[in-house]
Amino acid sequence: MSKDKKLASIRLQSVEPFIENGAEFQHLKIQIMQQKTNNLPLEGFISSIYPPMFRDHRDYVFVLYCLNQVDLITDLHCSTKCHYPLQIFKDCQLNSLVQKDFTDYFQFNSHREIDDRDDGDTTLVNVANMRASSQKNCLLKMSIIPRVCSFDKHNSKTYKLVLEYVNRFETILSKYCLEKDFPKIFFNWSKLIESFTELIFRDLLIKWQQWLKLTQPDNTDELSIPTVLRELVTKLAQKYFTFQNSNNTSIDDFTALLLNKNSLSLLDLSSKAQKFNLNFGLWLDCQNGILIFTNGIVRMTDEITDERLKSFVRPAHVLVLEDHPSNEIVNKLMFFIFSAILQCFTNEILEC
Repeated sequence: MSKDKKLASIRLQSVEPFIENGAEFQHLKIQIMQQKTNNLPLEGFISSIYPPMFRDHRDYVFVLYCLNQVDLITDLHCSTKCHYPLQIFKDCQLNSLVQKDFTDYFQFNSHREIDDRDDGDTTLVNVANMRASSQKNCLLKMSIIPRVCSFDKHNSKTYKLVLEYVNRFETILSKYCLEKDFPKIFFNWSKLIESFTELIFRDLLIKWQQWLKLTQPDNTDELSIPTVLRELVTKLAQKYFTFQNSNNTSIDDFTALLLNKNSLSLLDLSSKAQKFNLNFGLWLDCQNGILIFTNGIVRMTDEITDERLKSFVRPAHVLVLEDHPSNEIVNKLMFFIFSAILQCFTNEILEC
């Protein structure tokens, strides 16, 4: 077995090939629609988001909800069985026939207190203050590791490596935060993020290759994992993710950088059957130790005008590093990175 296949270390059950005009295909579409009926976030949280135009952007709302209202952890010891772990591959294969949804790609605990209250307008000011209320009324727990990366965790080398990365992120944070050496945190985190994204993309590609062999047995095209890996890593940096710090990039320049990434998505969005595109930005204030989570959003309106495509940059979460436990900060950081990776993979894999 090759080194790459050992790294993924998964076992996939046989899946019948897709027959686009057959009963199997229609049944699959119905099944996927039914799976989405129990999705989060709760309506009370969605209605608190302003301006209202962003409420229909399910992935952005989900990221916002998880960063501010969910207890993010690495492992759900008491969770139910990980259902539909390969849903992401189904969605990629069906492409425009389904609406991809982040809530399908992460695992929640089975028991949660339903609290559908309105927390007021979600703005940068009160986003920073949401932590206190979320601690008192924790709606649910969610694993930061996507289902596709964790369903075979007892046999997966990749899953174990992810946990090692969590520890390394925390070790760096604990050491240099104590010394108030925030530039060192940025430097070391940047190196970890670079190798971490390659690890996850490689794991996804190996599983994707196996998925294609099971669902398209007559397809003789062989996926070149090293080539596609390089393409995805490049596209992630170009269009979907950035990590900057105040010593090199002002907050205004950081915003402009996200808007530039939005501009790269404008053509893609206008040529695809989707209304939104999303990118992810992290900005570390190295003087004060403040980490800002931000999203760039491209939205296509229903209006038939020359300005149908609109570009925005929106804050999602703010953390003062010295005021929060290391595991909380790192779990939110890694969830954000995972979300960027999944956004890139689902949007780009069929183009590679």
